[in-house]
Amino acid sequence: MSYTISNTIKDELEQAKEIFEFTWPEVAHVFNATERTIHRWRKGESKPFPAYQKRLQQMDDLLDLMNEFFQNREYIRDWLHKKVPALQNRRPINMLKQGRIEEVYEVLGRAVDGILS
Repeated sequence: MSYTISNTIKDELEQAKEIFEFTWPEVAHVFNATERTIHRWRKGESKPFPAYQKRLQQMDDLLDLMNEFFQNREYIRDWLHKKVPALQNRRPINMLKQGRIEEVYEVLGRAVDGILS
């Protein structure tokens, strides 16, 4: 059975893969899904359950926030690979690979609020 799936899900997955320089297995790990499931979402062969949709939304929100805060993708990639004191000197990229999207979002959100307020 084939589902009508918005290009948004496909685009979000591919954008996250590109910006974070993840492999498809790493993308799957972030979402706690199998690589096969990720590819089925991309092809429109299945639709993510609500829990996955929530994680996709969190990733999309993080990508939006990074695009708002940083001037270009090079700065995003630099930040992702630096140790961040607010993350207990962990690298955001490593936390994302562990599926800890919310924590990275919260830290970056506080930085944006501090600078933009």
